[in-house]
Amino acid sequence: MAETSIPISALPKADAAGNDDVLVINRKADGTHQIALKDVQIGTEYSLTLTASGWAGSAAPYTQTVSVTGLSSEKRYSLASAFSADLSSSVSSKAYAKAYSMVSSGYATVADGSVTFTVYKKPAVDLPVKLIG
Repeated sequence: MAETSIPISALPKADAAGNDDVLVINRKADGTHQIALKDVQIGTEYSLTLTASGWAGSAAPYTQTVSVTGLSSEKRYSLASAFSADLSSSVSSKAYAKAYSMVSSGYATVADGSVTFTVYKKPAVDLPVKLIG
């Protein structure tokens, strides 16, 4: 069977409405593959920063609540990194990755207009992140 590679840079990007084209590959019962592009709503992106000094608690678990206009307790959200070239001048990628790992190994509780993060180790740097949902 022939194999074809597609560079990531060639994949479609989300449009202004938040739709993204996703490549869907289904293996059929006869061993062949069906390939299609599917238009998927990727959700709204919310940016927020968890500050190093904002964690409450003298022992684990630590919590931090951040107000985020538009969040709904009725929706599900995914955490995403917000590390960028602009940010790299104020925090190293290693420090960011360590802090992000601490946050992503905890959990978040969403309320209408806010989100509370619970972690077991406190990040030592301010941590810009995104919620997508």
